[in-house]
Amino acid sequence: MRNAIMLATAALLVACASEQPSAPVNPPLPDPSALAQAPERAARPAAARPVAVASRGGADEIARLAQAFRSDRFREVAREAHELSLAHPDEPAIHLLLGDARAQLGHYRWAADAYQAALDLSPDARSYSRGARMRWLHGDIEGALELMEDALQSTSSSDTAAGLFAELGTMLLAAGRLDAADRAAKRAFELNPSSPAALELIARLSEAVGDWSSAERYWTRLTIAAPSAESFVGSYRSRRRLGNDNAALAMLDRAMAIRERQPLPVARQLLIEGRRPILALELAATAHRLAPTIEADHAMAMALLHNGRSTEALIYAMRATRLGTPSKRLWVTRAAVESELGLVSQASTSLALADRLESEYRVAQKGSRHE
Repeated sequence: MRNAIMLATAALLVACASEQPSAPVNPPLPDPSALAQAPERAARPAAARPVAVASRGGADEIARLAQAFRSDRFREVAREAHELSLAHPDEPAIHLLLGDARAQLGHYRWAADAYQAALDLSPDARSYSRGARMRWLHGDIEGALELMEDALQSTSSSDTAAGLFAELGTMLLAAGRLDAADRAAKRAFELNPSSPAALELIARLSEAVGDWSSAERYWTRLTIAAPSAESFVGSYRSRRRLGNDNAALAMLDRAMAIRERQPLPVARQLLIEGRRPILALELAATAHRLAPTIEADHAMAMALLHNGRSTEALIYAMRATRLGTPSKRLWVTRAAVESELGLVSQASTSLALADRLESEYRVAQKGSRHE
């Protein structure tokens, strides 16, 4: 059990410290019987053709639903955006919003359908980047890179391009392609030094190479530019590594204060530190109820493993990897769970998939205009 937990913990990019609770709790978990989904498919590239928009209505409704999305009311947004898409089928912004809500609910097949509708109507930076994200989630590395290049070519806005490079770098970092991720991060920062996405990517890259002074600098900038549990936890982590314990704990307190609204970063921190596993499971379950994404599936697998509930952990580990997403930590965690259950052959296969990601990315990057 200890070796399996250590293996899974090494896959996370975060660290956290806290105290052990005095009494055990069994939080309500998402129903595993409801986790099965139809086979997923990635968005296909849109045909290049002039955009024909018959109706540009629904602006007020879009604004209202966008606000609801920012308030994490994803089910409400998905339901109402679907209805709005029927009333205004030629408005790409509605399909993008519908896709975003469905993706947050873990309904990736239906998210891909909505994004495809937006691509067909308006092949621009927004729709190309959504399509790239879907392709990456489904393990289509080369296709994702192609669509990201299309997205970059379709915009003249430096701010938009900065966000796209940051998104590209985040994909590469997840697969362990630090060199390519670093180039994307530098380009994003050059285009917009205040971009929150660029700041976070550089902070994470700094952590990946052990440059904690740089990580602390960029995480701190992010806490000012875009304060969130993620930025507070990152700042806590880097300050603690630098020995600034009081300043680190102040950041952790800020993250803990909003853990009910933004539970996932705190749950990850608790899991990497190996303390308060029950609270970590509670927070992971809360995150999964709010947005049952692949990242939430992964957190549930980690939390259940840390709480000795390996059979349940396997359900979530398999769900987190069901699309073939090229994220090394997803596959390492699955291997850890399989190892704990004595599934030696399956664990070896999962580890082999994780190890193969870097070479696959190198092949996919050949000929890329952004390598």
